[in-house]
Amino acid sequence: MNVRFRSLHKGLPAALLLAALSLVVPAQAADVNVSWVAADGTVVATRSMDLEALDGLEQGEIVTSTPWTSGRSTFSGPPLAVLANLEGGTPNRAVLRALNDFTAEVPSEDWTDHGIVLATRIDGKVPRVYEKGPYWLIYPVDSLGQPLEQKFVSRMIWQVDAVTFYLE
Repeated sequence: MNVRFRSLHKGLPAALLLAALSLVVPAQAADVNVSWVAADGTVVATRSMDLEALDGLEQGEIVTSTPWTSGRSTFSGPPLAVLANLEGGTPNRAVLRALNDFTAEVPSEDWTDHGIVLATRIDGKVPRVYEKGPYWLIYPVDSLGQPLEQKFVSRMIWQVDAVTFYLE
């Protein structure tokens, strides 16, 4: 398919106009697909959750710095423990997938010991994809000790579009 853009305003290329509009249009968070899988590999349940559904869950907040942000920011959204327990059972780990198919495996100890959240907002704003949105798994980096262990860094996955919980 050959698609061509033409100028919508004299002297302003259409691509530039579209880019400018993307800066003023509010961020639209996508759905995150959440699944629970039994030990035998059977999918027990799946949910497609939009921002409104995630906002309807218990909310957590982590104020911390990260290796990718300047200073401390406030990250808020449902704790991963809340998502894990939506369908019953006892998940022992979760695998999160990003929009680019990057995955991170997170043991249940991380959500029970560190209160990690699936951030839907950064400093009260819904992040766009280029701001590590729509959803970002956040750890309380400032309380994890220094130097920050690589295992935590590799688990702070952003642009999350799927979470799979594996039941014991």
